[in-house]
Amino acid sequence: MKIKYSHGIVTGSTHLKLGMPCLNKIEIIDENGIAAMVLTDGDDNKESSELCTGIVAKAAAVLLKNRFDDLFATEEDVTKRTMIQSIMQELGKTDLALISMASTLTFVAVKDSRYLAAHIGHGGIIGLAESCTVLSGPQKGLYGNKTNYITDLNASDNLQIDKGYLQEPFGYMLISDGACQSLCDNGTGSPSPVCGTLFGWLREHDGETVGEALVDNINKYFTENTEADITIAMMVSAEDEQIEEGPAAATEEAIQGEDKREQKDQEEASTEDAAEDASKTSDLQNDSIKKAEGKSKLRSYGIFALIAVAVIIGIIFFFQSANDGNNDKNIKADANAEVTTETGIQAEDPEEESYTIEDYYPNVTYSVEDFESFPAGQYEVGIDIPAGEYFFCTGEMLQPDTIEINEESCLSGQLFCMNIQVEEGDTLLSQYSFVSSDLVNPIQPVKGVLISGKYKIGKDLAPGQYTIASIDKALEGRCYFILDGEIGDDVVYEDSDTITVPEEGYAVAYNSMIIIEKID
Repeated sequence: MKIKYSHGIVTGSTHLKLGMPCLNKIEIIDENGIAAMVLTDGDDNKESSELCTGIVAKAAAVLLKNRFDDLFATEEDVTKRTMIQSIMQELGKTDLALISMASTLTFVAVKDSRYLAAHIGHGGIIGLAESCTVLSGPQKGLYGNKTNYITDLNASDNLQIDKGYLQEPFGYMLISDGACQSLCDNGTGSPSPVCGTLFGWLREHDGETVGEALVDNINKYFTENTEADITIAMMVSAEDEQIEEGPAAATEEAIQGEDKREQKDQEEASTEDAAEDASKTSDLQNDSIKKAEGKSKLRSYGIFALIAVAVIIGIIFFFQSANDGNNDKNIKADANAEVTTETGIQAEDPEEESYTIEDYYPNVTYSVEDFESFPAGQYEVGIDIPAGEYFFCTGEMLQPDTIEINEESCLSGQLFCMNIQVEEGDTLLSQYSFVSSDLVNPIQPVKGVLISGKYKIGKDLAPGQYTIASIDKALEGRCYFILDGEIGDDVVYEDSDTITVPEEGYAVAYNSMIIIEKID
């Protein structure tokens, strides 16, 4: 079975204005009997998204190349878990907090008569059999302006897997969210007729020429509908003679004669289309002719003309949707809330009224210089890591829902650090690297306080009575204690309160500062 590929990628206008890179990444695999396309996209608000999308695309491509048969044969849940764990382990090698990274994932892989597809996030997959259909469309996250990512803790809930057996001829198209604006009807979810045209030209022409046509028409017409990065990646099954090129396929004279016949047919088709929208189609033809003449590539003219006509007609009749784009704004907790003297904490400088929360980050040190840390990822306790207590700290606030045990979140808000006890048989999923708690020295307060965190009583925090004050006074503070998995003395307060730390267990404080000078 022969496969042909083509793709076009254009940086969105928002990224161009801001001097930001394109976050769309493409990987194409054609070896080991595997034909695969992988497309990823990032989140503008995550500082390491470009690095993340590149790693995710490569990791998925390598996994498909090496383990297609295993992924196809296993149950869907196992397929998801294998993919997510493999990707998370690769991301964990960067030593960057996953909270700074985000990536969607879309791919299609085929081998022999089988196919395997996956999708999570913006963008989608369009398939071609007897006609074009949207196999997977854009996903919305919990909030309307967000999407889902393979880097989310609940990725397995939103990752869509599709696998089965192929019927030739076939075609697949991966599209980014920017391309969705012009190739999928937001109202009906149906694909534009343009998709069929693009598939048809890839069957008839080489991928490089079609790729040039894609980029040209994306720049001319798709960018009117979106400010986001725009990517289209295609594969089609092809007969051997369809992909032969050069003297072995035909003489140069025969190629030119065929191109001239194609040109004549396409000019006639363009004339019929112009009857429906004369002015726009005429301008479009002229632009394509000038481009073809400038390149002196007669064959390219035919492709540019027909694809461009199809694109503009499709856009006129189907797609007037506003840009959703890649500019989704994340809802973030305020980690920079001011801490004023109203909290009961004396400023070191009498004239200084406030500090930021970063000024109170505790001092974390380790008992040895060289120690083993576990990268972000999913772990089976007793198999991947031993049972015991582990410490999580990045030097910044840990974010909600970024650490799970047995699919239950360990953080309902921001914490600077935390200790977690896991038992054999538990499943631990973390977006951060972590270490054994035995390697960590007692946490040292800064400016006389310990901020929000999960602290071990008797090591980080001595038993006794303390004043506790909220960091952000617009929100409630909370403090509770855990012993043998049970929560006790849950204190929810406004402004400030008094807590009594027991003899053992853990103290957990959210939106809080524990004043280390004990009352008694």
